[in-house]
Amino acid sequence: MLIRQKIASILRCASDVAGAALDRRPRTAYVGGWTGKQNLGDEALLPAVAQLFPELTLVQYAGGRLARTAIRATPSLRAGIMGGGTLIGQKGFWLEVTREFLALRNHFLLFGTGVEEPDFWPGDPGLEEWKPVLDRCTFLGVRGPISADALRRLGYDRVQVVGDPVLAFARPEINPRPMAGSLGLNLGTADGRVFGGDESRVSAEMIKLAKFASKAGWQVEWFVVWPKDLQLTRQAAEASGTAAVIHEIYHDHEDFIDRTRKLSAFVGMKLHATLLATCGLTPSLMVEYRPKCRDYMQSINQDAATVRTDKFTADAAWELVRHWNEHHAESATLLAKGVHAMQREQRRLASLIQAHILEPGQPLPCPL
Repeated sequence: MLIRQKIASILRCASDVAGAALDRRPRTAYVGGWTGKQNLGDEALLPAVAQLFPELTLVQYAGGRLARTAIRATPSLRAGIMGGGTLIGQKGFWLEVTREFLALRNHFLLFGTGVEEPDFWPGDPGLEEWKPVLDRCTFLGVRGPISADALRRLGYDRVQVVGDPVLAFARPEINPRPMAGSLGLNLGTADGRVFGGDESRVSAEMIKLAKFASKAGWQVEWFVVWPKDLQLTRQAAEASGTAAVIHEIYHDHEDFIDRTRKLSAFVGMKLHATLLATCGLTPSLMVEYRPKCRDYMQSINQDAATVRTDKFTADAAWELVRHWNEHHAESATLLAKGVHAMQREQRRLASLIQAHILEPGQPLPCPL
């Protein structure tokens, strides 16, 4: 398995380099990113960053000898962007990849990256170890207010909230005619690292919620965004008698948005499952299993539609989704207001950063 993964990584790197060689746009490294694992959120981040910086060619940099060789052989590649993911202060691997890139190039910035909350997940190494890297960033743009506060506590005052890059795919208008009485559900495993530490409790409440909806005659559809979540989802769907529709969507974010956009409400646990539902402007309840979930929801002014896993109950969720079903236009319009405000700011900042990468004399937004 490890050998196959290594070969796949080498082939992806070679493909990226070959593709970049045929593209005449200026090249920029996409540093980090957990692609190639069939995790829909991570797979969506790279094309989202590419959409935000359309005049640049992104070359993924995941570290290693071949990646270093490719960067050295590409003198026109002057900058690196860490775009998305909860990478700061979590796993040492991301710090090493970033350090490695900074040994090759000086121009490095964050755009939409999350910062792990150390009280929830003490990083190894911790946030303090990231300071030499952060000191060298020309721009610190993070996913949401929680991430921004974490960096401010480290002494970085000029931090910008830019939202999650996947917001680039948000639809311009609400769906005026969703399927009445329809509910999308997303459930997943997180190796027990959730608020309260009890994933089985979340599953039990999701099953109960699906039963409520089914008994009321609603259409219930389950959404799986990572293969490791499939078995758990099937068990919950079968236990609730709602296993007729289970979508497995691991690569196509547009398909996910289109399918959830048809629904009157969505309740999801995995960050980018719920995030993509909000991109479709479907009223969505985020079941916050880690702080990164609230980090995003606060960025679009949807803190009230966020509930921690240790406080999530089917009764409260059912009351909320029924309200959204009965007042869909009003609820979706309120969601759209927050989504579009963050999306506009994200586009504005991305445009300024792109201009600076293309012409270093151009000013950066909120330079450090």
